[in-house]
Amino acid sequence: MRERIPVASAGARRATEERFRTSVEALLDPFGLYTALRDDTGRIVDFRIDYVNGAMCRLNSVPRERQVGQTLLDLFPAHRPSGLFDAFCRVVETGEPLTLNGLVYRDPQARGGGLDLVIDLHAVRLGDGYVVTGHEVSERNRAELELREAEERYRVLVEQIPAIVFIDEIAPDGSIRPIYVSPQVEATLGYPQADWLADPALTRRLIHPEDRDRVVAELDRRHAAGEPFVAEYRMIARDGRVVWVHDSDLGTTTGPGGVPRLQGVVFDVTALRRTEEERGRLAAAIEQGVEAIVITDPDGRIVYVNPAFERLSGYSGAEAVGRQVGEIDGATGPPELHEAMRAALARGEAWSGEVVNTRRDGTPYTAEMAITPIRADGGRVTDFVSIRRDVTRERELEAQLRQAQKMEAVGRLAGGIAHDFNNLLSAVIGFSELVMADLPLGDRRRDDLAEVVRAAQRAADLTRQLLAFGRRQLLRPQVLDLNTLVREVEPMLRRTIGEDVELVIAAEPGLASVRADAGQLEQVILNLAINALDAMPGGGRLTVETAEVLLDEVYVRRHAGATAGPHVVLTVADTGVGMDNATQARIFEPFFTTKSEGKGTGLGLSTVYGIVKQSGGYISVDSEPGRGSTLRIYLPRVDESAEPYVLEASPASSAGGSETVLVVDDSDAVRSAVGSQLERRGYRVLSAASGEDALEVAGGHEGTIDLLLSDVVMPGMSGPELAERLAVTRPGLRVLFMSGYAADAIAERGVLDAGAAHLPKPIGAALLASRVREALDTPRSG
Repeated sequence: MRERIPVASAGARRATEERFRTSVEALLDPFGLYTALRDDTGRIVDFRIDYVNGAMCRLNSVPRERQVGQTLLDLFPAHRPSGLFDAFCRVVETGEPLTLNGLVYRDPQARGGGLDLVIDLHAVRLGDGYVVTGHEVSERNRAELELREAEERYRVLVEQIPAIVFIDEIAPDGSIRPIYVSPQVEATLGYPQADWLADPALTRRLIHPEDRDRVVAELDRRHAAGEPFVAEYRMIARDGRVVWVHDSDLGTTTGPGGVPRLQGVVFDVTALRRTEEERGRLAAAIEQGVEAIVITDPDGRIVYVNPAFERLSGYSGAEAVGRQVGEIDGATGPPELHEAMRAALARGEAWSGEVVNTRRDGTPYTAEMAITPIRADGGRVTDFVSIRRDVTRERELEAQLRQAQKMEAVGRLAGGIAHDFNNLLSAVIGFSELVMADLPLGDRRRDDLAEVVRAAQRAADLTRQLLAFGRRQLLRPQVLDLNTLVREVEPMLRRTIGEDVELVIAAEPGLASVRADAGQLEQVILNLAINALDAMPGGGRLTVETAEVLLDEVYVRRHAGATAGPHVVLTVADTGVGMDNATQARIFEPFFTTKSEGKGTGLGLSTVYGIVKQSGGYISVDSEPGRGSTLRIYLPRVDESAEPYVLEASPASSAGGSETVLVVDDSDAVRSAVGSQLERRGYRVLSAASGEDALEVAGGHEGTIDLLLSDVVMPGMSGPELAERLAVTRPGLRVLFMSGYAADAIAERGVLDAGAAHLPKPIGAALLASRVREALDTPRSG
C-alpha cells in the first residue's frame, strides 16, 4: 500500500507564506516576483508585479502599494529601451538564468538626491514568470565609480582646454614613454594622438633644428636634477608651419608599480609671439626713431618719452616722466597758438602745428608737432601721444635762403641803380672837368667845380661798393696765394690799428692757391679789419688766419650757399663786443650799420659779401654778444701755381693823339662828355647811340677807325657783340670797353674776358686819356 503524503492545511500554508514573506522582507537585497502577461498569440507583452520586498521598493523609489498588481512597463518604461525587459522575457521563454553585474539605479530618496546605486542582478524562471534578486555593490564600487567619473570630467576638461596635455612614463634608464596626449596635438601640430603614443622620439624630432640642442640639453638637465622644466621653443608642424610653444611641467606623480610619471602642458603661443614681435618692433621703432615721442595722460602729465626726445630736449626719461609736459617744453610763441592747441585737446581732437620749445640748457628749438588722442574701447581718451620733429636747422636754412634771396634782389636793385648812377656821374665829372679846363688859373669857379668833381668821385666810391655788393663790378681774377696777399696787406693793417690792438697773423705754410681779383680781396681784408677795429673800442686782438679746409656734404646741407670740396679759408677774428642773432642776420645788407650817424655808410660788409659771392666763395659769421666775432671766407682751391701779385698803379695823365675813335654808348650824357674830352685831346671822334648805329657809322666812314670805345650793356646789341661784328670788316680794330658793370656773357660770368681792356665808370679825364692812349699804343692784332 502506497504511503500517503499529508496535505498541508490552509493554515499551514499561510504560516509558511508568512515565514517566507518575513524572511524576504528581512533581506537587505532587492527581491521580486513577476508573472508574464501574454497576448492572444502567446507573446509576452509585459509582466505583472506580484511581489516586491522593501529593498526593491527602496531601489526603485516606488512604494510597494504602487507596484504590486501593476505592470512592469507601466511603472518602468525605460526597461524596454535599456534592453532589460527583453532580457527578462528570454529568462521566461528559455529558462536560462540571467546575471547582470554593475547595473546602475538612481535612488534620489535613499541617497540624498541623485546618487547612483550599483547592483548585481540575478533572474530565474518561476512558472510563467520570474524571480529577480539583486545585491547592492555600491559601497564596494563607489570609489571606482567616482574615480571613473572624475577621470571623465578630467578628460572632458583636458580635451576642451586650448593646450596639449601629456603624461609620460619615465623608465629607470631615464627614457620617456608617452602614455597619454590630448587631442589638441593634432590641431596644433597635425599629428594624431596615435602617432605620438607610438613614437616616443617624435616630440624631440619635431623641435626646430635651431632650438633642438638647447631644449633637449635643458630638458635632460632639469629631469636629472628633479627640477621642473619650463621653456619656449619652436616646433615644426606636419604641414611645415613653424609653431612656437610654451612647454611647462606640471610635476611628477607615481603610476602603477611605482613608475614615475611626468605630466605637463604645452600651449601654442605662436599668435602671442607674433603679437609680442609686432609690439617689439613697434617699441624698437619708437625707441630707435629719430622723431621725439611723448605720451601724456589726459591731465598732461608725462608717462613716457623716447630717447629721441631725450636728445632733443636734454631731459632724461627719469627727469621728464611724472612732470607736466608744459613744464618740460617751456614753450614760447603766440598765445593764440597754444590756446588753439589746448582747446583741440580738450575736445579730444588731434592737433598739429609748429612750436618753439626750450631745451634743458635754455636754448630754443623749433619743432613740428602732431598730438593725437589715444582712446579706450568705449571712446574715452586715456592718453595723448605727441610726435615732434626738430626743424630748427631747416628753419635756419630757410631763413638763410630768404636772406640770400633778399640780398640777391637788393643786389640786383643796387647794381642797376649804381650802373645808371655811374652814367650820370660820368657826365657830371666829364663836363665839370671840361669847364675847369676852359677856366683860367685863379678863377674861383675852378675851385667850385673841383668840389663838384670831388663830391662826384665820393659818390662814385659809393656806387662801386654797391656794384660790389650786387656782384656787378668788373673783376680781373688771377691765381693767388692768400699768404702773399696777407703779407702785402699787413703793413697797411699795422698802420691802421692802434697801439691797444694786437695784430696776429697766422698763415698756414704751403697754402694752396685760389682764383680771385687780388685788389678786391685786398679790399675784403681791409673792410673786415676796419669793422673788427670798430668792434674793439677798448682794444683787443685782431687775428688774420689762412688755412685749407674740406667742406663736406654735411656742412653744405647746414649752410645755404656753401659748396662741397677743398677750400682755402681766410679768417678774420676779433675780441670785440660781438653781435646778437638779429644783427648777424642783417650785417651784409647795404646801408645797415650799428655805428652812430656819420660814422659809416653801412656798405663795408655788403661790399665784402658781394666780392666773395662774385668770386665763387662763401662767407660765414660766428659771434655772440661779449665774445667777439669771427668771419670766415671760403674760396675754392685751385691746383695751379700762383701768379706774381702786383699792385695796380694809379693812372697817370697822358697826352692825346690824332687817331679816330668810335664812341658808342646809349647814354647821351656819357657819349657827349667822353667825346668832348677826347676831342679836347686831339682825337677825331665818331659817335653812336647803339650797336646798330655804330655799324652804320662805321660802314659810312671811309677812313680808318683806330679804336672802338663802347659801353658793354646797351639795348639791342651789346658792346662785345658789336666788337665781333666790326672785327669782320675792320680786322685788327682795337677795343676798349666802358662799363658800370658787366653784363651778358661778361656779367653772367661776373668777370671780364681775358685780354679785354676796360674803363670803369664814372670816367674822369685823366683815366680816360690814359686808358685810351694805352689801348691805341697796343699793337694791332691780325
